[in-house]
Amino acid sequence: YEQKISRGTADGSKKRDIDVFKKHDTNDEFDDGIVRYRDSRLVSLLPYGGMENLLQSKKINHGRLFNALAQNLLPVVTKNLTPQFFEGNMETFLTCLNLSSYLKEKFLDEYAAKFFEEAALNAICRAMYTNLKISDVLMLVEEMPRILTLPYSAVSQLNELCIRILSQVMVNFRMQNRWQDFHEAEYALKMLKSFAAQKLTPNP
Repeated sequence: YEQKISRGTADGSKKRDIDVFKKHDTNDEFDDGIVRYRDSRLVSLLPYGGMENLLQSKKINHGRLFNALAQNLLPVVTKNLTPQFFEGNMETFLTCLNLSSYLKEKFLDEYAAKFFEEAALNAICRAMYTNLKISDVLMLVEEMPRILTLPYSAVSQLNELCIRILSQVMVNFRMQNRWQDFHEAEYALKMLKSFAAQKLTPNP
């Protein structure tokens, strides 16, 4: 405002002073009405913006769940993120995937739910290229039977990454004489390879 009054009006006819600003700068009225548009603003960032009936039920505040999905997954598709964003967040992305599937069944518009599911899968794939803990790998492998049923191109890529990393984990199990873990991983590896083989077999 100080810069503005130093320039004067457009026609140069008069100048205001700081007293005018102080007169109107009362800040005595609290108004948080803009908050009601927060979810709509988040929706507008989606590729399928303008979905008025995104949450079909208002009996439970599922807006908080939607906001959690948006906070964790919108950066994956809207920003050029470094690997540090994905490192150590495997559990978060798996939770987002399960949450989006839950909301798809109960409340979310189909297009929005698919958007979140695919964004979660892409985030999981990118997390696979970071320094994974064995617990992260096993957590993902446990979810793979359900993930393999999802109709997204990222599923095949994720399956290939799982096969590669699980094979390395099995070597560690064998060297540490963790035979029960080894055999459980071996069973999971056979399942993943079976899925990959089915994808490679052409339909008659």
